[in-house]
Amino acid sequence: MRKDFAIKYLTALELIERPQGATIKELQSALECESERTVYRVLATLDDKGVPIYSELDVYGPTNQKRWRLLGKVGEHDRDALVQLDRKERLILSLALQNTKLFEVGSLKGEIEGLKWKLGKRGVLHPAERASDLHVSMKRRKDYGSKEKTIRSILTAVEKREVCSVTYSALSTGLTKTYDIHPLTFMEHDSGLYLLAAIPKHGSSIRVLAVDRIQELIAKAEHFMPPPEYSPGKLLAESFGIFMEEPIAVELRIAPAMVPYIKERVWADNQTLEEQADGGAILRFSAAGREEIKSWVLSLGSSVKVLGSEALLCLVKDELKKASRLYA
Repeated sequence: MRKDFAIKYLTALELIERPQGATIKELQSALECESERTVYRVLATLDDKGVPIYSELDVYGPTNQKRWRLLGKVGEHDRDALVQLDRKERLILSLALQNTKLFEVGSLKGEIEGLKWKLGKRGVLHPAERASDLHVSMKRRKDYGSKEKTIRSILTAVEKREVCSVTYSALSTGLTKTYDIHPLTFMEHDSGLYLLAAIPKHGSSIRVLAVDRIQELIAKAEHFMPPPEYSPGKLLAESFGIFMEEPIAVELRIAPAMVPYIKERVWADNQTLEEQADGGAILRFSAAGREEIKSWVLSLGSSVKVLGSEALLCLVKDELKKASRLYA
């Protein structure tokens, strides 16, 4: 079954399940179909699969239209039959679920295992006996063993859009402060968990909060709406990692031996790589997150040299001086 039609079947079912049902025009709009013929094909497929649908005159609108309704309830087994995954899709889903290890703290671990068991029982996941086909390395991950309560509070606050009071210890200043936030997005980055939150007292500017530095998170009896056109993807588009600040221009001389490694990855969407006669290359891009870029450059050691990025050059030189004094 094609995935786009599977989505149409479930969308149609949701509309038909409503007390008022749905007209062909309503279904056509919701399913984004160019013709009514496609809508009738979706309805016919639901009927063929045993979904108890029927039509009657539309008492909510013009009487020359019919409104499609559902007779009784549709069980979970019937819903599952509308969406079937092939082997490759099951493999992809199973691999994605490997990343839940960061959340496996306290009783949350049991809930995640229960979710995997349910999906496995329904044949949605890759076969358990082929578990060795998949592996996600979680080395050097952060330890969230003491953060179960915080993680649960974040999940609930994001889902219900609850205003929260947070007590947070900032790494950059070493200060611990308590203030209100609007929790927007719970995210994972580089084997760490973070919360994107708007800060009302700062004009709803959006900050990145590391979960391991949240000392306390308390939901208040208030709710909020996300900023208009809010998108975490767009918000972090210019970031080298997750830091949000003014982008800087980066220009690096890459040694020949390091060029294949640099070519294998996309370091920034706006990057350019200019190959040199000696086999080396010049990598150029702009991105936010000076500390993250500095750490990455230093991790490449003598295989990279900072060229035209004065701000970055000063950061790297200063760090190298501090490090050299430790070994003097």
